[in-house]
Amino acid sequence: MQLRMPVLKLNRRTGKILLGIVLALLVLAGLAAWQVPRLVRSALTHNVAELLGRQVAVGKISFNPFTLTLRAHELTVGRPHEAPLLQVNGLDLSVAWRSIVVFAPVVDRIHIDQPRLALVRQDATHFNFSDIVDRIARMSAEKPAEPKAKTGLPRFSLNNMSLTGGVISLNDRVTGREQVIDQLTLGVPFISSFGYATHIDVQPRVHMRINGSPFDLTGTARPFD
Repeated sequence: MQLRMPVLKLNRRTGKILLGIVLALLVLAGLAAWQVPRLVRSALTHNVAELLGRQVAVGKISFNPFTLTLRAHELTVGRPHEAPLLQVNGLDLSVAWRSIVVFAPVVDRIHIDQPRLALVRQDATHFNFSDIVDRIARMSAEKPAEPKAKTGLPRFSLNNMSLTGGVISLNDRVTGREQVIDQLTLGVPFISSFGYATHIDVQPRVHMRINGSPFDLTGTARPFD
């Protein structure tokens, strides 16, 4: 006896409705791919720059609305005509669709590529980032105090966090010495405040070279214990 596969038949009305839904989703995806990079660029170059009191520049920004992946290149924080305080070659961020279901941010991947942090000790008590610390402290002091609500730890899940090719340099103008940490590599499988994950051991790994000497570190931790 030959089996026949069921054939799905759609009438004209149903077909038009499905076609309209598909077209609407494609339009929304196109708008998201166009607008999200603009919003992120504006937030970095205006909001973050105003918070830090520094110029923030960023190169190409792209967003994939189907995988919810944001990529930013050539991020720089610094002052005009001065060496940048921070440079990041690339940043990848992928958000999971299940964030909608669990009503909490779930990030599938965070990768920071070749960050370079250039610190300068200008005198005994001041660094080239001291103005940022003072600015944030002053803004916090000027903000009116709000009553603290008794709330628990916010729900979130950050997964597959990694950093590669990092460099941290310290130019100590007081002593005339320079310290360099390079080949910095970090990897953290996940950090989550979800109930099922708070009792799972996390095994981060760190590799770096301090003034030419290699350093490796691995361990086990429970961040919210």
